[in-house]
Formats: sequence, C-alpha cells, structure tokens
Amino acid sequence: MRSWLWNKGWIVLIPMGVLIYLVWAWPSPLLSPVMTGGRIETPALYLLSSSAQSLAAILALVFTISLIVIQLLSRYSYRVSVQFLGGYTVCYIALFIVAVCTSLWSIMSTSELSFRISFSLTLMCLFFLVPFFLSLRERLSPRGILSSMVKREATILKKNQGVGAQVGGGIQSVIMGALRDKDYDTFTLAVESFAHVWRKSWESWGARGAKESETADIRYISNRLYSIVTIAYEDSLAPIQVVVGLTNATFDSAKEGALTSFSFEIIHILAQFANDGITRKREDVAKLCLNVLQSMTDNYLEHGSEGQVGAVVEDIFGIGFMAAKNDQPEIVETSMNTVNHYLGEAIKRDWGSLPGQIVSHISRIGAEAFPSLPTESASAIRVLAEIGMKAIRSDSDDLRDETMQAIKAIAAVAGYPFVRTTFQEIDESSNGAITEFIAAFEQGDLKQTPTDKEG
Repeated sequence: MRSWLWNKGWIVLIPMGVLIYLVWAWPSPLLSPVMTGGRIETPALYLLSSSAQSLAAILALVFTISLIVIQLLSRYSYRVSVQFLGGYTVCYIALFIVAVCTSLWSIMSTSELSFRISFSLTLMCLFFLVPFFLSLRERLSPRGILSSMVKREATILKKNQGVGAQVGGGIQSVIMGALRDKDYDTFTLAVESFAHVWRKSWESWGARGAKESETADIRYISNRLYSIVTIAYEDSLAPIQVVVGLTNATFDSAKEGALTSFSFEIIHILAQFANDGITRKREDVAKLCLNVLQSMTDNYLEHGSEGQVGAVVEDIFGIGFMAAKNDQPEIVETSMNTVNHYLGEAIKRDWGSLPGQIVSHISRIGAEAFPSLPTESASAIRVLAEIGMKAIRSDSDDLRDETMQAIKAIAAVAGYPFVRTTFQEIDESSNGAITEFIAAFEQGDLKQTPTDKEG
C-alpha cells in the first residue's frame, strides 16, 4: 500500500483532500434544528447518524468479502490469514472504528468541530477503500503470499544454527496445493521461492564460513527441496515447471551477485532431476535440463574457473551416462556434443586437466551405450577421433594419447572390428579428415585380437 500511495496516491488523495477542504470551508454544518414541512429536523445530526450506520455496514461487508477470499486462498496454506491480518489491515479497521465512534460522539456533543472531524474521517474511510483493496489484491496474490513467506523464512535464517527444520513449511504447502489444483503458474513461483529461501540459507551461513551444524541445516533444506520437486513427476506438466522455477531462481541470484556455491547446488539438483527424468522416460525434462546446464556453463566459461566448469561438465556427463544406460540416444548425443564443445573452450584457455577429463567422459558414455545403442558408440568414437586429430595438428601429445586410450576403452567393450569399421565410415564421410589420426592409432594400438581374428 505504501508504494502504491507513493506512486499513484494522487488518484485518491487529491479528490479526498478537496472534499475534506470543503467540509472545513463550509460556512455552517446546520447543527441547529430547522422547521421542514411542519417538522423540526436537524440535517447534520441525521447525516452523522446515517454516516455511522453506513460505515459499520461497509466495514462488515468489506471484511466479509475479504475473509471469503482468504478462505479460497487457504487451500494453499493456512498462513494466508497472517498475510491478511497485517499492519495495514489493523490500521484500517482502527480507522473505521474511530470514524464510527466519532460520528456517535458528534451526535451527542452537537458541536461544529466534532461534525467536521467526523465527516472528514468518514471521507477518509471511503476513499481509502481503493488502496486497501489494491493492497489486498497484491498481498493475497500468489506472488505476494510467497514473497512474504520468503521474507519470513529469511528472518528465521538470521538466527543461529538448528533452524533448518523450521524453514520452508509454508512454501511447501503452497507447492503441494498448487500441484493438487494443477495451478502451474503458482507451482512455478512456489518452487522458485523455495529455491530463493535455500539461497538465503547460503547467504546467511555459507558466506561467513558455515559451521558443521549450519552445513547440516543447509543440507536439510536442499534435501527438502529435492524431495518436493521429485513429487512433480506425478503430474505430466509439473516437471517442466520445476526446471523453469529453479532456472529463474538461479539467474536471479546471478543478477543479485549471490554466492556461486548456490548456483552449483541448483545445477546439481537440475542434474539429479534430469537423471530422474531419464529413468522415468521423460526425455523432454532431461533435454530441458541439459539446455539450462549448457546456458549456465556458458556463463562460467566467461567468468568462472576450470574447476567450476569441470563441475558442471561432470553433471552433464552424468546425464549422458544415465541416458546411455536407459537407451535414450538423443540425450546421449546431446550430452556428448555439449561436453565436446567445452573441450574446445578448455584448450583455448589452456586448462590442463579438463580436456583429459572430458575425453574420458565421452569414452565412458560410448562404452556404456554399446551394444544397445551402437550408433551412439560410433558417435563417441567419431568425436574422439576428431579431438585426436586436433591434438595431432596442435602438437598436443598428451591429449592425443588420452584420446587413443579413450577409444581403446570403447574397443574393450565393442571390439576392435567395430572401431575399425567406424573409422572407415568416418574417414569416407569426411573425405579423409581423420586419416592421419587413424594411421597413428593403428601404428601403435590397433593390434590383432581374438575378436579381430574371428571377424
């Protein structure tokens, strides 16, 4: 209400001020009895009596309607009633009570001053109905309710350790209620709000070096968040909304300069959520998580370190590996291409261990994909061969050797004939682009094996 009065208050304050001015500038309020149609009447006293009755009726009507709205919103959480009975509401009730009592007092005192005061208060009560209802709409909207809950949780988090179990109950109720009613907009806002509460726990405890008990509280909140979001898989649309909510919270924290550790935690949760989606055959969720992780990693490429990028690449590899185990080729292909993209960036930035880590990840995905997804195993060999060719051209012997070892690891599962056939197909389709790498590989590593002889 305060912000509304500051920005648009003139809509109410100007006409109210004009009318109150006229009340005080009016020459006589006609408190003295007058003869009208053979009867003695006192117009001002009649007006005061009507004003008192009208204000009492309006007060009852306004708060009856408000309570009905609260009852409808309580399906999300009983804490909505706390939103209604805030300081603004109590002040407004008090203003109505004072106005009614002043009108009754003016009837008994029959003084001109009391009449002017009473009628001024009546006008204030009527005009303030506008900002009251606008404020009520804002405070009792899902966004307003959740914003207030986040502020309340932040206050709790400012206490000492041991409060983790007290955090997030109200927001969890909203999440469950919105999911039950299939109110996906509110569900997304609630998931985002819970993530903000989690971020505030990092800000309150992690920023100053969390103690062991405080770390346990942070862990409790993160586990609670994950247990909540996994329930979303009971609905067809809710998992997508979970990813949207967590992504919004992460990018909001980046804008506000929050701790990078929080961003890593959200990334880990998104990776876990993607893996759950793979096991539940929700490829759309896993793909969306991969896209979000790639966007986040691109940000770390600009501002982060090798360790930060490596941590996200590890999560992306985990998604690809899980997809290979569950026969989901599109996700396997996407994850391999994504980590391969970061290999080129790692080489540009001269990050020593990350290229080898990425090569190993691609190899493990390719080996895991065989034999159910031979095309993806061949794709892994193709990617590794291209990396090896780049290593030869850049005279990077270590990366070349790591690439050869990675292909040998796939060959140990798929067999050398499969590797040789894949090499031939790649070389033919690329017009001999990897011939030099194939020659180097065959010269030292592609030897006859029992499997080869059988082929």
